[in-house]
Amino acid sequence: MFHIPSVVRRPLAVAGAAIVGLAAAVAFGSPASAHHSEVTGTAECDTNTGEYVVNWTVKSVAPPKADHYKFTEVVAQRFVGAQATDVTIPAIAVTEDYVHASNEALESGELRYSGDTTKLSLQVKAKWNNGHQEAKPQSKTLDLSGDCAADAPNPQAEATSDCENLYVTLSNKSDATKAATFVVKGEGFEQEVTIAKSGDPVTVTIPKDKATSVTVTEKGTKWTEKFAWENPGNCGEPTGTYEATCDSLTFRAENPADGPKVTWTFTPSVGEPVTRVLEPGTEMEPVVFPASAGLKVTVSAEGEEDFVVDYDEEKPQDCGDTPTLPKTGANAGAIAGGAGGLLAVGGALFYVARRRRLRFTA
Repeated sequence: MFHIPSVVRRPLAVAGAAIVGLAAAVAFGSPASAHHSEVTGTAECDTNTGEYVVNWTVKSVAPPKADHYKFTEVVAQRFVGAQATDVTIPAIAVTEDYVHASNEALESGELRYSGDTTKLSLQVKAKWNNGHQEAKPQSKTLDLSGDCAADAPNPQAEATSDCENLYVTLSNKSDATKAATFVVKGEGFEQEVTIAKSGDPVTVTIPKDKATSVTVTEKGTKWTEKFAWENPGNCGEPTGTYEATCDSLTFRAENPADGPKVTWTFTPSVGEPVTRVLEPGTEMEPVVFPASAGLKVTVSAEGEEDFVVDYDEEKPQDCGDTPTLPKTGANAGAIAGGAGGLLAVGGALFYVARRRRLRFTA
């Protein structure tokens, strides 16, 4: 009979026990480690709606003989701060049958939650069709900022008036995250203006007769503003006349009480220039230039184009070469000629600050 020496017997026994234990671990432990679930998820802020867009993915890993599985436990929650609410995920739910294929990604599809959500969690527990089931659930948590908001314009409008128009200045404030589309409406007036989120302000000009009631709205929001033309004062229009006789060329003007303070300079081609300041509610002291062949008077106002009155073109036709006694009025031809000069002079002479015309009539 073969005997194992005692000095060897004990180490062999220990080694044999280890081999048996390892075999048992392989036999019973391998199936357990081969069955498990993996939970992942993504969340993004949709700035068009101000919602979080979420997609969960579950992959249950199993050996070939466990080709299908089912969920025996599903817990999905949404948090706003410490306040938790249970939510459902139709694609990931507890079922009676083994409806899901193992080793394939199961996606929840697009889920949407309000922008104040601060955390989302999903916990699942699976069982396979070979009878194996997870000992403990697998979970995933998504931490969110809770400040998902829709892109939005930040509209602003301001208005000023002068004697002729209402000016509405539109802007999209610097913190806007979306373009603003304005609609400006008055009486028989409508204009649409779009300003990008970083765009420059735009001014809309509305004639005062169409601006007694102006509404400004932004198409994508409930924002609205109302304006109306307001008389800034000094809106009266000075009126003037000029008269060419055989002896002189004379300029006269008067300013209504609500007119602006105006200053004109009359510069003759021969002689010294004359400056007149016309206060509101006053008449201008006449500016008289002696008649002479070739006389031209340049009428100027600061910031405006000069206008020239040509005496030879405006004088009466029957003056001849020698000056005659003054006449009380111009003949029909002079009036007709002066009417043309009226429009041109009126175009050249108007108060700089208000840009209103002083019209001279012959």
